[in-house]
Amino acid sequence: MTTRILIALIVAAALPTGAAFAQGGTVDPSKVKPEFRAAAEKRAAEQKKLASCQKQAEEKKPLPRYRVKFLTDCMDK
Repeated sequence: MTTRILIALIVAAALPTGAAFAQGGTVDPSKVKPEFRAAAEKRAAEQKKLASCQKQAEEKKPLPRYRVKFLTDCMDK
C-alpha cells in the first residue's frame, strides 16, 4: 500500500499542481456500482487528502528534492 501511495505522490509531484483534478480525475462514489462504492469512497478520500497535502506543499514551498518526502509525511498523518 505504501508503495502505491509513494508512486502516486511521485507522479503527482511531477505534474503541475491541480492538473489531475482539473481534468475531472476525481471519483464520484454516487456514480459507481454499489459493489464498488466502498472502494470509490476510499479513493475519493485519498484524492481529497492528496489535494490538501499538495496545497500545503505549495504554501510551504519545500525544495523540489524534499517535496515528495513532505507529501509522503503529510499523507501518513
